[in-house]
Amino acid sequence: MADDQGTENKTEEPTGRRLSKAREEGSIARSRELPSAVMLVTGAAIVFWGGTVAASLLERMVAAGLSIDPLVGRDPARLLVDAWAVVRPALGIIIVFGGGIAVIGTLSALLVGGLVFSWRPVMPDLARLNPVQGFGRLWSRDGLVEILKSVIKLLGVAAVAFWWLRGETRNFADLARAGWPGGLWQAGSLLGQLFLVTSISLAVVVLLEVPYRIWSHRQDLRMSRQELRDEAREIEGNPQTKRRIKQTRRKVARARMMTQVPKADVVLTNPTHVSVALRYQQGEMRAPRLIAKGAGLVALRIREVAAAHDVPIVEAPPLARSLNRYVEIEDEVPVALYRAVAEVLAFVYRLRAARAAGKPEPAVPSASFDPPAELRV
Repeated sequence: MADDQGTENKTEEPTGRRLSKAREEGSIARSRELPSAVMLVTGAAIVFWGGTVAASLLERMVAAGLSIDPLVGRDPARLLVDAWAVVRPALGIIIVFGGGIAVIGTLSALLVGGLVFSWRPVMPDLARLNPVQGFGRLWSRDGLVEILKSVIKLLGVAAVAFWWLRGETRNFADLARAGWPGGLWQAGSLLGQLFLVTSISLAVVVLLEVPYRIWSHRQDLRMSRQELRDEAREIEGNPQTKRRIKQTRRKVARARMMTQVPKADVVLTNPTHVSVALRYQQGEMRAPRLIAKGAGLVALRIREVAAAHDVPIVEAPPLARSLNRYVEIEDEVPVALYRAVAEVLAFVYRLRAARAAGKPEPAVPSASFDPPAELRV
């Protein structure tokens, strides 16, 4: 039992309840670097394909700024108007660019784990300030993976950058012969390509980490067999508690069953020491239901109440004993006893019809409504 509770013995996959509870507490698989990588690639793509537009806009801004009449500086109101005219075109692009990057970063953060609202991760936890635990996390599985990932990112990005620069050596050499401003545009284009290529290579490394994050999260939530048993006990309830609840329900049902006897369609007897009362309402019940049962003095009291309210009392010893043993109060009659109970109810309906018409009562069938052999007591 003690071994099952150890962390090293958590060999069972997390249940749906465990995953749901962890999600409610804010514990989900997340890739912290995925949003940064996606935003970096997005920014590089915008710079690469929109760099010409940005450079042209910057050139117009500089020209507009230099063309402002120096005398305008003596009038603050006029200076603000002219300055706003200079920066306004670029400000719109910056807002669109920054807003787009922010939206893309937010959506990329939701790719792994989805949207979760929980205050648990931001609650103060003094255990996080423990230097011993912090040093342990540094050399834990996740810490070693982070170190390995950093090395792979460094080597991967360096290798991709070297490969690209090697292929573009001639173009960089041509910059020395390019004039102005063509050389500047060519240099910007090359640097934009380098930025885009290295950003994509970095994003690829980060994307390779996502499956590990999902796997690591499930590993952290794995359960021991004892935890599985405890969870099942919480869901289904402790057997002892369920037994006490069942006993309490039986006591309550028996306490009120005498008030249900007058509503019964028939009372079956043993004939002396067992009595059971049945009720059936067509259209409201799927099958006849046992509403009272008892032995000894309780059986005698059931017969007395039934007689006082003109409820038919039928002697059917095998069927009465079977119902008393196998059916609880307020439960439906089992399928195996349908035929025998149907014969009893058919007899009771004939009996009531004869009494209402003032005719002789029909005789009890010779079979005495015997139940199947496997349910006989």
